[in-house]
Amino acid sequence: MASHRTIDYSFGNVINQLRSTQVITLVVQAVVLYLESHRIGLVGFLVPFIVVLCNLYIVGTRWIYSIDGRYDIQQMLHKEDFSIKAQYAIGLFGGFLLSLVVHFVSPLIDPGLSSLMYNIANYVSISSSFCCAGVEVYEGLQQYR
Repeated sequence: MASHRTIDYSFGNVINQLRSTQVITLVVQAVVLYLESHRIGLVGFLVPFIVVLCNLYIVGTRWIYSIDGRYDIQQMLHKEDFSIKAQYAIGLFGGFLLSLVVHFVSPLIDPGLSSLMYNIANYVSISSSFCCAGVEVYEGLQQYR
């Protein structure tokens, strides 16, 4: 009989892998932007680079300190103060929103290996941040019930 392996879904492992993927892709984006800065100009480099660094700070902080998004969802549902809800929402959805901002303000990089690396890192960053936020929201709402 052939046996099959089941996927052991562990919330902590999934979030850790998604966040580490985000950190790696953000570093790749920052390096490629820096390497191509002489071709894309100062404004074309500086604006997306600053947004990538802000995103790297948010995702890196949540990754290093293992901040649980389920708690953020619960606090967003329980707290009455809008400013506190906004802080938790920025922590939870900030990685995804900043990944989208980087996607839309990114300059065109000349075709080649650096362009390929940047675009792959860009789309992987968007998808992993969306999946990470989605898993955290889903698990947070499951615990809320």
